[in-house]
Amino acid sequence: MGQSTYQSRAGQPAGEKAANIQPQENAKPRLMDQVRNVLRILYYSENTEEAYTDWILRYIKFHQKRHPAEMGEKEVTDFLTHLANKPEVFTPDEARAILSHMSGVTGLMASLLYVSVR
Repeated sequence: MGQSTYQSRAGQPAGEKAANIQPQENAKPRLMDQVRNVLRILYYSENTEEAYTDWILRYIKFHQKRHPAEMGEKEVTDFLTHLANKPEVFTPDEARAILSHMSGVTGLMASLLYVSVR
């Protein structure tokens, strides 16, 4: 059998273009790729991975896209204070009022999630 004569769309023999690409030496994976890799190594579910990465991105965006390695306790406190003071967070009375109007599967799920409110 002879050598493969397959051609890429660019007209180069297949694999030649890929062979010309040199990996960056000591290229460190980006932060979110590192986070996802650790979560997958620990066998976290896809939903958990999505939730964790979403919160990390919210934290980063809140601090004008600064890298978390540049931030410390003050920035964490500022972010948590911001979350605690957001108007979307309901008081126990507000949560009770909302839950009292829910029924069916949605009402059941909400009451299970917020059982401490009732």
